[in-house]
Amino acid sequence: MTKEVRDNFDGLTYDEDETMQFVFTDRQDPRGFVKIEGDIARASFLTLYGQMVKKPKYQVWVRATEDEKAKNPNIKGHWNKLS
Repeated sequence: MTKEVRDNFDGLTYDEDETMQFVFTDRQDPRGFVKIEGDIARASFLTLYGQMVKKPKYQVWVRATEDEKAKNPNIKGHWNKLS
Protein backbone atom coordinates (compact mmCIF):
# COMPACT_ATOMS: atom_id res chain seq x y z
CA MET A 1 0.00 0.00 0.00
CA THR A 2 1.46 3.33 -0.99
CA LYS A 3 -0.86 6.10 0.15
CA GLU A 4 -4.56 6.41 0.89
CA VAL A 5 -6.66 8.89 -1.09
CA ARG A 6 -10.28 9.89 -0.64
CA ASP A 7 -12.72 9.08 -3.43
CA ASN A 8 -14.58 12.31 -4.20
CA PHE A 9 -17.69 10.40 -5.33
CA ASP A 10 -18.36 7.95 -2.50
CA GLY A 11 -16.23 9.59 0.23
CA LEU A 12 -14.38 6.36 1.10
CA THR A 13 -10.59 6.02 1.18
CA TYR A 14 -8.72 3.73 -1.19
CA ASP A 15 -5.12 2.80 -1.85
CA GLU A 16 -3.59 5.27 -4.32
CA ASP A 17 -2.80 2.38 -6.71
CA GLU A 18 -6.53 1.53 -6.93
CA THR A 19 -7.67 5.04 -7.86
CA MET A 20 -7.66 7.35 -10.84
CA GLN A 21 -7.34 11.11 -10.93
CA PHE A 22 -9.95 13.02 -12.94
CA VAL A 23 -10.17 16.55 -14.32
CA PHE A 24 -13.41 18.12 -15.51
CA THR A 25 -13.51 21.50 -17.19
CA ASP A 26 -16.49 23.79 -17.58
CA ARG A 27 -16.12 26.22 -20.46
CA GLN A 28 -19.63 27.65 -20.05
CA ASP A 29 -19.38 28.82 -16.42
CA PRO A 30 -20.15 32.56 -16.08
CA ARG A 31 -17.07 32.95 -13.84
CA GLY A 32 -14.82 31.79 -16.69
CA PHE A 33 -12.95 28.59 -17.40
CA VAL A 34 -13.41 26.28 -14.35
CA LYS A 35 -11.31 23.16 -13.67
CA ILE A 36 -12.45 20.49 -11.20
CA GLU A 37 -9.94 17.87 -10.01
CA GLY A 38 -10.45 14.82 -7.83
CA ASP A 39 -9.89 11.14 -7.24
CA ILE A 40 -12.16 8.16 -7.88
CA ALA A 41 -11.74 4.43 -7.35
CA ARG A 42 -10.83 2.65 -10.62
CA ALA A 43 -13.86 0.31 -10.46
CA SER A 44 -16.23 3.23 -9.77
CA PHE A 45 -14.75 5.24 -12.64
CA LEU A 46 -15.18 2.41 -15.13
CA THR A 47 -18.82 2.01 -14.05
CA LEU A 48 -19.45 5.75 -14.27
CA TYR A 49 -17.67 6.10 -17.62
CA GLY A 50 -19.51 3.09 -19.04
CA GLN A 51 -22.81 4.77 -18.16
CA MET A 52 -21.79 8.09 -19.75
CA VAL A 53 -20.31 6.86 -23.03
CA LYS A 54 -21.68 4.14 -25.32
CA LYS A 55 -18.40 3.29 -27.02
CA PRO A 56 -15.45 4.70 -25.10
CA LYS A 57 -12.28 5.54 -26.99
CA TYR A 58 -9.30 4.55 -24.88
CA GLN A 59 -5.78 5.87 -25.34
CA VAL A 60 -2.57 4.71 -23.73
CA TRP A 61 0.52 6.89 -23.18
CA VAL A 62 3.56 5.21 -24.77
CA ARG A 63 7.04 6.41 -23.88
CA ALA A 64 9.30 7.30 -26.78
CA THR A 65 11.69 4.61 -27.97
CA GLU A 66 15.40 5.20 -28.40
CA ASP A 67 14.90 5.47 -32.19
CA GLU A 68 12.23 8.16 -31.77
CA LYS A 69 14.46 10.04 -29.30
CA ALA A 70 17.34 9.89 -31.79
CA LYS A 71 15.15 11.57 -34.44
CA ASN A 72 13.71 14.13 -32.04
CA PRO A 73 15.52 14.60 -28.69
CA ASN A 74 12.60 16.62 -27.23
CA ILE A 75 10.01 13.85 -27.67
CA LYS A 76 8.75 12.21 -24.47
CA GLY A 77 6.15 9.87 -25.98
CA HIS A 78 2.78 9.80 -27.69
CA TRP A 79 -0.84 8.72 -27.20
CA ASN A 80 -1.66 5.39 -28.80
CA LYS A 81 -5.36 5.07 -29.67
CA LEU A 82 -6.98 1.74 -28.93
CA SER A 83 -10.17 0.58 -30.58
